[in-house]
Amino acid sequence: MKKLLSILAASSLIITMPLAVVSCKKPDVAERFDYSNLINTFVAETIVIFQTEIYEAFKPWNNISEKQLPETMTLEEIIAHEDDFNDHSSIYYKKVSNEIYKIINIGEINKSINKEITSNINYQPILIDKASPLKNGITIENISPVVKGKNCTLNIEMSADIFYKDSNGNNDFQKTTTFAFINIFESPDILGAAKLIGDRYNDIINGTQANDYSFIGDKGDLDNTAEDLQKNSDVLSFVSKKIAAISTEDISSSLNPSIVYNETKVNVNKTSFSDAGRFESIFGNQNASITPFTQYKTALKALSGDRASEELFLSNIKTNNPEKSWLFSHVSAFNDQYTENAVAASKRDPSIALAINPYNLDYNFANDGSAIKWALERQGSKFALNMENDKKTIALFGVDVSGAAYYLEGQKYDLPEQKIVYRQVTSYSSTSDLYKKFIDDAYQYQKAFVGLKGRALDENPQYQHFYLKKIEGIFSWELYKELNWEQYGEDLMAANPEANEYSKDLQFTSMFTNKYILTGAGEDTPEAKQPNKVYFKIPVYPNPKEECVFLMSNKKNGYMDGFVLKSYLFSSGAKNQFKPSFSFRSEFDFLYDSKYSYISNDSQRYLHLWNERSMFKLI
Repeated sequence: MKKLLSILAASSLIITMPLAVVSCKKPDVAERFDYSNLINTFVAETIVIFQTEIYEAFKPWNNISEKQLPETMTLEEIIAHEDDFNDHSSIYYKKVSNEIYKIINIGEINKSINKEITSNINYQPILIDKASPLKNGITIENISPVVKGKNCTLNIEMSADIFYKDSNGNNDFQKTTTFAFINIFESPDILGAAKLIGDRYNDIINGTQANDYSFIGDKGDLDNTAEDLQKNSDVLSFVSKKIAAISTEDISSSLNPSIVYNETKVNVNKTSFSDAGRFESIFGNQNASITPFTQYKTALKALSGDRASEELFLSNIKTNNPEKSWLFSHVSAFNDQYTENAVAASKRDPSIALAINPYNLDYNFANDGSAIKWALERQGSKFALNMENDKKTIALFGVDVSGAAYYLEGQKYDLPEQKIVYRQVTSYSSTSDLYKKFIDDAYQYQKAFVGLKGRALDENPQYQHFYLKKIEGIFSWELYKELNWEQYGEDLMAANPEANEYSKDLQFTSMFTNKYILTGAGEDTPEAKQPNKVYFKIPVYPNPKEECVFLMSNKKNGYMDGFVLKSYLFSSGAKNQFKPSFSFRSEFDFLYDSKYSYISNDSQRYLHLWNERSMFKLI
């Protein structure tokens, strides 16, 4: 379980304090959310737009004739001044660069960035003056002519500084670089051949074949899947074969045409992916035949090893009927056409899970994957989801394709970098079957994790204790140690190898959430996200019979132990609670009295720890 739990501390879950509590102290800006993650995503999405706009601006200039050059320039003159391009202060270099600057429409680029980036409320804390991050515009770093017989290629390197506020509120920037080219042909015949090859390449990327790219996979950890996709040789092989199939048969043999496909590169964009999961999963259905509290008691009996209770519990949470399922998708929180379509489809076709379906994917792609979706539209891609053909598609990944080229008259010419989308298609017969597999595995994971098997249950289920595995080296810690959850949370989750075996097939993400994780005004904003504290009571002597006590608290308000273990099918659940998950209790249905409720100072923390007043114990 590689990336279980940099949770509750890292751009993950929203925690708001009760309305009755008013704080006059401004929280440390670095504590509010994970700046690193936010900045990385901000920069990555800005780069997508910057590069795409540059590619599109130069697309009409990729292959031109000498007649299309500005009146003040000729192909012969460019070739004659080849050495002048080494001196950026030379008159001729400045002349050519001024003409190239005319191709770059910085106003159009900033317009796109403002629409897709600066208007995003999540980026407001790091924007400078709430304006485009390209404060210094775009700089032509280098123009390099490559003479190719009677023809010439101008390779152009451009850069831009992406400005933002760092975690301390100071202005900072990252530099990004991109490339473009202009092929200038002396002969109409070779120009025509170059354009024909370019059009056929464009068809592979953006035309009728734009929907051909997919792979089989069931894992829900999107970051890991992106890494696996990058390493998957079949992905590169498939794209390369597509490019190799570009026909040159109708091009004059005197031009000696050939396609360069074995230098093709694919790069999976680490921020451009979307999954098919939607709607928060709620445990405890008021409309079921038994009360939510009885549902919870049944869950505890199942987790303790009662076979009949386990069968009853699983059968009632795996149903696709949100009106009766003990674990249901909270669709009433949304009022949009995507939701209406998803509900109707799942009712019409039992193989379509309400929690995982192409309508959810379409919604998420329009929101989570807005930068890559914008780029596809900008480059004229015909990629589109088909609600019938994509019934088994569970995620989309943006992929950059580069390195393709061709030869004409013995000279090599590059094809432009473009973006495609790879579909992740489940190996299961339907998303309904995938969802049931997830519920089975997540249940077995949590059953092993909470340690109730074979134990007598507490008389009052509200005060049920759970028994978690000790973290290695725990006895070397000081008493009542306050720990950083981001640092030690993953260690706690990884301390149970038996449980972790159940997460390997689907790579779902498990974490703790609490009843104060709310969206308040309904906005999932980074400012609202707060880390949590973890406390451990370590025995004075390493006595195996004495239990360690594990406590968690809301960092800002000190609320203790109103925590629920959740397993999310998709890793996006770590940042968005409105994703399908498994849990056997609800943060809102089971409240705790003062025995478990609040720690306001060190002395109270000491008392709680000394009396072992925690729902979690480490064994």
